[in-house]
Amino acid sequence: MKKKSILLLLTLLAPLPRAVAELNPRQIYQQAGPAVVLLLCAGRDGAGELGTGSIIDDKGRILTNAHVVLRGSTGQPFETIRVYRKPARVTGDSKLDLVDPLEARVLKWDRGLDLALLEFKEAPEGLEAIALGDSDAVEAGEPVVAIGHP
Repeated sequence: MKKKSILLLLTLLAPLPRAVAELNPRQIYQQAGPAVVLLLCAGRDGAGELGTGSIIDDKGRILTNAHVVLRGSTGQPFETIRVYRKPARVTGDSKLDLVDPLEARVLKWDRGLDLALLEFKEAPEGLEAIALGDSDAVEAGEPVVAIGHP
């Protein structure tokens, strides 16, 4: 059976702007945190997976790892994907922090790259998206940021 894990997701694909590069981890999280979500995926048989994703546009598309939303046995998406947005204050109590789940569906995936694109079944208003850079502008050795759901 595949080992379950919570991954820190979303490596920005471009050099960080100078102003962002000078931010400390707390400031980076405060700025980008609202776009990071927790994903709970489940099948009818009780199998499931847990991971993180990032909202990448105001239409409600979410970038995540393919292994979070695809069954290892079939390579097909889980039947249920619930998305939890970050609360205003994270308490560590799942009964307080994991409320008002939103449903999502898998649009596309690439198992080789371990990436999947999701969308909310009904996108809520006021979504905050994380900024992605231009992958053509990246060079080896440039700083990047990885961020996940706490």
